[in-house]
Amino acid sequence: MIYVDKFHALCESGVKVVKGGKHGIAVVVDRSENENRLFAIDNRCPHMGFPLHKGSWCDGILTCHWHQARFDLKSGGTLDPWADDATTYPVKIIDDEVWVDPQPYQKRTVQDLYDRLREGMEQNIRLIIAKSVVGLMEAGESSTEIVRIGIEFGTKHRRSGWRSGLTILTAMTNILHKLDHMGKILALYQGLVHISRESAGMGTRFLLGSLSDKNSGTQPTIDQLQKWYRLIVWKYVMSKERSEYY
Repeated sequence: MIYVDKFHALCESGVKVVKGGKHGIAVVVDRSENENRLFAIDNRCPHMGFPLHKGSWCDGILTCHWHQARFDLKSGGTLDPWADDATTYPVKIIDDEVWVDPQPYQKRTVQDLYDRLREGMEQNIRLIIAKSVVGLMEAGESSTEIVRIGIEFGTKHRRSGWRSGLTILTAMTNILHKLDHMGKILALYQGLVHISRESAGMGTRFLLGSLSDKNSGTQPTIDQLQKWYRLIVWKYVMSKERSEYY
């Protein structure tokens, strides 16, 4: 366990970053429910690395101030498909002292990377495809399996049949044995991203998964979801008004 601060002192400051995890752990106090609720989250935004303690939080949602990615403080699940889920940690109050467990709730596996690759292709998000390919290759996974996922996706979800994306992936596969590690990553990415782009809007509708519930086994309540929905609608309206003004 890692000592954070006295409970009353943390409530006054609102957030404190302690050493732990890969990038430090931000322990935040959410005062939205007329009480001080504690959460611990990896301090680096999983999207592109902005320090999350410089963001803002309300009603259990933390917003990163770089690209406005939003995360459920309890589960770490993101509300934005282009951002990855954040890592969260158990936090306890013992005799007015706040302690955080450096062992996260989430156990990232290779299967998670494969699932994320498929999600990236379903939603046609290049950054997610790239990060998934890098993660799988760094984990020592076979390029053959990555290619198989791309071929299956392109042949199943492109309504008009074979096109240049599948041809590019086939060509890249044929030269993989001549490339170094980084070259293989770039070749696989090029093939997969073309297949994803050509399959977008071609008939198959992909539903987004639910927020992660690995730390509690429960989903957000209806009341909580209503608050988040109002927050999302308000931010969308404000963003639209600003764009029209400028």
